[in-house]
Amino acid sequence: MTRLRASSVSALVLLVSFGERAASQCVAEHELGFSTERISSAAAPAGIVGEVVGELLAGAVGSVDVYANAVSLAGGNVQGWALSIEVGGDIVLREATIDGTAGALVGQGGSRLSISYESTEIALPERNGGRTGAVNGVILSLKKVVVLPNPGTESIFFLAVEAASAQGPEDISGTVAFNDGLRGAGEPTRNFLTVGGQSRFPCTKTPVNVVFRDCRCNTPASQGPVTVRDPAVEEVQVTFSQVTGAGTTTVEKTSCDQENLQGLALVGGAAAICYEIETTATFSGGVDVCVEYDDTGLSPADEAGLIMVACQDPQSPCEELPISRRDLEQNVLCGTTDHFSVFAVARPVVVGSRFLRGACNTDDVVDISDAIFLLGFLFRGGEAPSCPEACDTNEDATTDLSDAVSLLGFLFRGNDPPGLNPACESTTEPCTSSVECP
Repeated sequence: MTRLRASSVSALVLLVSFGERAASQCVAEHELGFSTERISSAAAPAGIVGEVVGELLAGAVGSVDVYANAVSLAGGNVQGWALSIEVGGDIVLREATIDGTAGALVGQGGSRLSISYESTEIALPERNGGRTGAVNGVILSLKKVVVLPNPGTESIFFLAVEAASAQGPEDISGTVAFNDGLRGAGEPTRNFLTVGGQSRFPCTKTPVNVVFRDCRCNTPASQGPVTVRDPAVEEVQVTFSQVTGAGTTTVEKTSCDQENLQGLALVGGAAAICYEIETTATFSGGVDVCVEYDDTGLSPADEAGLIMVACQDPQSPCEELPISRRDLEQNVLCGTTDHFSVFAVARPVVVGSRFLRGACNTDDVVDISDAIFLLGFLFRGGEAPSCPEACDTNEDATTDLSDAVSLLGFLFRGNDPPGLNPACESTTEPCTSSVECP
């Protein structure tokens, strides 16, 4: 891998000297320009930019990738080049290489043959009157004719630059430009392309302005993961795979529309809430939404079966998300999505299985027929209860004779009523609410 270095390479001096001796009148058929991604296109020009703006959080150090490109409009194919690229302003050069460009070897994704020439050097300020940057020289082949497509735009050199200081409230800016005269260990270099064995000096050499700006947001642009936690709702964390445009991500507690939660019971009981997540950032790839939930009242089996749902359309059922993390110790559940809506942690329940405790025959009326039904099941081989929980009138987690005795005592002796359903508040009357049958 060719990286920044300050070694002397005599071949680069010969290449540059040849360019100096050639006719210096510029040509319009070829251009030089910068892009923020590698380009290999038959279009000319393609992807050339004049400004790159990076928005980031205060205190962060901005960085950006810049590719130098040879643009062939007509007039022959490019066989090699010399570049003198100056980095100025409040930005600094961190890396310069041909890796990942047309200047790399054929087996490494480039166009250069093994019998060829390449040199990359740092242009140190002490040798350049305070100027800094990088110089690069390439001949694609010293044995046979190897050229870049014509017409076309090809990335031939890569530079990574970053802000000279951490981001503050003011913009940090600088310029990356094809400025002649920088030197490595050898002679000053001019920018030119070799075409048909002759040096061609492009008239158009488009610089790029690099600006780093405080986005005043909580979701900065980044090629790597970005994690956001809204201080207003600390139990929710949102992690983006990649943010292509900075923005603000918000999380708001909201009531849940029960119509599209069919078959689900929200975690938290009466305190159950949903979370509406929105962002003005643009992003690519998946997003992990993590929620710290309250496990009060959950059995180990319930907790192991928790799911995360996204409820986008109030008229449609909620969508179950793929689980990316399940931490039963920390009570954290994460689901992956590619869009934002309303999110909740829930557990599946059997739809339509409802009971009124004491109504053993499930006719929603508590009377003597329920005791007869239960006794017939226990001692006469009668029909089994469809919801045994409804028959457990004394709530001892078993269905036996004592439940029939408890129910008859309530109906005819003024004893305590059947146990309350879990969804009911305390009362001395039998609960008439219905809840799911376990």
